[in-house]
Amino acid sequence: MACRLITWDVKDTILRVRYSVGEQYAHAARELGVGELDPESVDRVFSRTHARWARARPAYGGGQGQTAPAAASAPPSSQSWWHGVVRDTFAGCGVRDDAMLHRLAHRLYQDFSHEKNWEVFPDALRALRHFHALGMPMGVVSNFDGRLDALLRSCRLRHFFLFVLTADSLAAKPDPRAFRAALAAGGAADPRVATHVGDDFAKDYAAARAVGMRARLLLRGGATRPAGADPAHVLRSLDELCERGPDD
Repeated sequence: MACRLITWDVKDTILRVRYSVGEQYAHAARELGVGELDPESVDRVFSRTHARWARARPAYGGGQGQTAPAAASAPPSSQSWWHGVVRDTFAGCGVRDDAMLHRLAHRLYQDFSHEKNWEVFPDALRALRHFHALGMPMGVVSNFDGRLDALLRSCRLRHFFLFVLTADSLAAKPDPRAFRAALAAGGAADPRVATHVGDDFAKDYAAARAVGMRARLLLRGGATRPAGADPAHVLRSLDELCERGPDD
C-alpha cells in the first residue's frame, strides 16, 4: 500500500537550536544587565526546571499533571508555561529581582519564536523539497507549542505542510489523539497509508506505529538504535528517506 501522507516531527528532526539553551539564556542575561552566568550551569538548572514543569503541567498546561509549581498560577497557555520555566530557571541561577525575571522571560519567549535562534538541518530541507516536488502531502505533528506555525513561516518552511499540529492544539505525543488528528487533517482514512518521521523512539516511532501508521526513526550522529526499532525503519539522515522512500 503506497504512502499518501508523510507527517513530521520538528525539533531535532527538521529544526535545531543554533546554540544551547544555556548559551542563549546567558546571552539574554548579559544583554539585559544581569551579568555573566555560566551556560553549562544554566543548562543544568533549565533541564531540572523544564522536567518539573513538564510533570506538573503537561502539554503547556493543557494536559493532566501533578500539582503545578507555585509559580504556575497563570491561566493555561504556552506563554505562561514558558514564562514560568524561564523565571524558575533564572531564579535557580541566583537572579532574584522579580522585574528582571519578567523581562528575561518575555525576551526569551520572543527570541525562541523567531528564525534567529533556530537552524534548518540541510538534509531536512532537501527531503522536504524532494517530497514536495513529488506532490506528497505532508504535515507536522510536534510537541512544540503554538508558536510553531509562525516559526515555520519565519524559517520559510510552512508552505511544505498542509497542517501543523502542536501539543497545545489537542494532545501531545505519544498520545494517540495527536496522530489521529493528523490522519484526519491529511485525509488519510487508513493509517497504513501514512508515514511519520521523527527522532524520538517513544513519542514518534512507537506512538505512530501504535495507531497503525508506518514510522521512520531518525538517529543522527551515530545514536544507538533502540531495541524495539526495526533496523529497516532507522534513518541516519533524511537523505536516506529520499533514497529509500516512505513505503515499508
